[in-house]
Amino acid sequence: MPQPAENNLTDNWYTPAFYADPYPYYDAVRNVAPVIWSESEQGWVVTGYEQVAAILHDPERFSSAGRMAALLDRLPVEDRDHFQPIYDHFSGGMIRSDPPDHTRLRQLINATFTPRVIKTNQANIETTMRCLFDRFEADQNVDLVSQFAFPLPATVICQMLGVPTDDLEQVRDWTIRINSVVAGALPLREAAEEMQKALVELQDFYRAMIAQRHQSPQEDLMSLLVAAEDEGERLTEAELLSTAENLLAAGHETTTNLISNTVLTLLRHPQQWQRLATHPDGIPQAVEEVLRYESPLQRQTRIVKQDMTFEGQSLRQGQIVYLMIGAANRDPAAFVDPNCFDIERTNNRHLAFGVGVHFCIGAPLARLEGKLALEALLREFPKMQLAGDHLRWSPTAAIRGPVSLPVQLKP
Repeated sequence: MPQPAENNLTDNWYTPAFYADPYPYYDAVRNVAPVIWSESEQGWVVTGYEQVAAILHDPERFSSAGRMAALLDRLPVEDRDHFQPIYDHFSGGMIRSDPPDHTRLRQLINATFTPRVIKTNQANIETTMRCLFDRFEADQNVDLVSQFAFPLPATVICQMLGVPTDDLEQVRDWTIRINSVVAGALPLREAAEEMQKALVELQDFYRAMIAQRHQSPQEDLMSLLVAAEDEGERLTEAELLSTAENLLAAGHETTTNLISNTVLTLLRHPQQWQRLATHPDGIPQAVEEVLRYESPLQRQTRIVKQDMTFEGQSLRQGQIVYLMIGAANRDPAAFVDPNCFDIERTNNRHLAFGVGVHFCIGAPLARLEGKLALEALLREFPKMQLAGDHLRWSPTAAIRGPVSLPVQLKP
């Protein structure tokens, strides 16, 4: 049997103190060992950069399939039939499969999510930013999350997919509720109930869209996904629903937190903010440093496919492995002064978008949006300051970003 983490080091996760600053908690675990068993997580916690990267590169031994089922199987047996829609939805899809299924799905989706498609959105991103700036209040105090960092990528991905942008808050609500189980902030059954209700609503919405696109294709990603074909194979309805749900959520949530974390971190390091205001050519490098220093995605999971020894630990088939991306990106074995934020850091091989076959397909779009957003904010509001020190962080161990970010645009 695996041994519990020394001093129960993961017991204090899912607390306000952890959400506010998880990195000392990660360090405490890594200082024991890069791979440990956690009783509270009921899985292996991996905090070392080398070990996280190795697992991400090894789908033959660490599977992306069955990750949600492994969490839901912790429910009482009598509840599982009720949650069959969740089991069905999360049993497949590109991010929840291994080669060769993953390879086929990625090829189909790559045909729609091309660099050309992403680049054509630059003008749309810039237009959306100008519209958002025009809505800022006259007093120049705004919540940068709700008034900019969320609506910018949400509008962009909705327009790309062909989802109406009339009610972005509905999109945000679906995303938050669908992430309930992974977030870990609610009791499992309550979280699963919220997830299932939101998922059924979103699936009904998408089925209507898919039927309409079959009859009358539009110039949007949903139409391209409906028509996507590789050697005669198309996406099934289940694969379409899974892909569209993932693109909608990942297409705005990660980038919302990338933009928010970028502004917050730079304003907490005003000399580096001012340096970028006068030397904007350093913005792409600064965005990469934020991706390392405050990774929007803090963890991924994998399932052990076979009994094995890994880093001196005995892993058993079916066990969950928690890959702590946020911890790996602050591993002193991989980065010099990892807790130091340095926009001039070089050789920044962070894992914020993963590596290997599951490298994030939306990474180019997220990087583009992060770069353009920071350029625009530095150009329009070079004197921006934080409007308060008290921040409330998103109550989830998987996603990192402030719930709101009050700023004074023109002090």
